[in-house]
Amino acid sequence: MSEEILSSDNSVSRLLSRQSLVQFLVQMDFRSDSFEENLKKFSDYSETSFGEDKYFISVAHGVCDEKENIDKMISGFMRKDWSLDRINKVVTAILEVAFYEILHCDDIPTSVSINEAVKLSKKFADNKDYIFVNGILSSFAKSLDK
Repeated sequence: MSEEILSSDNSVSRLLSRQSLVQFLVQMDFRSDSFEENLKKFSDYSETSFGEDKYFISVAHGVCDEKENIDKMISGFMRKDWSLDRINKVVTAILEVAFYEILHCDDIPTSVSINEAVKLSKKFADNKDYIFVNGILSSFAKSLDK
């Protein structure tokens, strides 16, 4: 993915974009509307216009387009007796964003994607979910180094 796509033209910070991506992906999980319809509804209720945030749009499209593959990869790093159905939807969305960034966003260091995902899980998920998120993402990152 080119730096041009990921550079932000507006004042929306990357952290706010990631936070909003997680919220948007959770919304997508509960609605049968198209990507564009969900984006419009999300933007209508947001204080920030994400329609012009190239990072947000690029990663949101990417995660939605590759969701099945990303979810299979996430599942591959979980305990064998667990499935994504057992995980909080917010945690799943956090992992999806981080996996996508690690795989496709060359201008974002893997450590940054992991750290931001841990921050988001501390803020929005249950008490110890950040440990789970860190473990899954660290294992994934190590597998890519091999």
